[in-house]
Amino acid sequence: MLRRLAAFVSHSGDGHLYGIIALVIFLTQAAGSTKFLLAGLIAFSIELPVYFFLKKKVGRPRPKDTMVGVNVWIVPSDQFSFPSGHTAAAFLMATLLATFFPSLTTWVFSWAVMIGLSRLLLTVHFPTDILAGALLGLLAANLGLSFTSP
Repeated sequence: MLRRLAAFVSHSGDGHLYGIIALVIFLTQAAGSTKFLLAGLIAFSIELPVYFFLKKKVGRPRPKDTMVGVNVWIVPSDQFSFPSGHTAAAFLMATLLATFFPSLTTWVFSWAVMIGLSRLLLTVHFPTDILAGALLGLLAANLGLSFTSP
């Protein structure tokens, strides 16, 4: 049951939700929506190349490839574990949402933490993969925000 919940939480960070959030913010013309979308575009334009570079350069195998008796609970999108892209994207999005919609701060960062924990529970990442992903997401989001603030 716990692994099923972890898989659900993990899949909420696959990326589809980010597009839906951006679309809802665009369609509702929420206060600051243009800056939110621009900050998100810049932030993901920073985060994704760094993520792909680190994945390829570090080339850290996933837990199932380095530890005996580790079960695979979901099929990861690639063979390397460092950094966690799900966690990076979740912390990036949480930072943007918390900045533009402060009342959501506790919820969105709780969700980002749950994404990271789900990736550990599903044994597709090591703890340092999660930490690096969170830091990458926070950094990329703050860089994106720095380009859009007055």
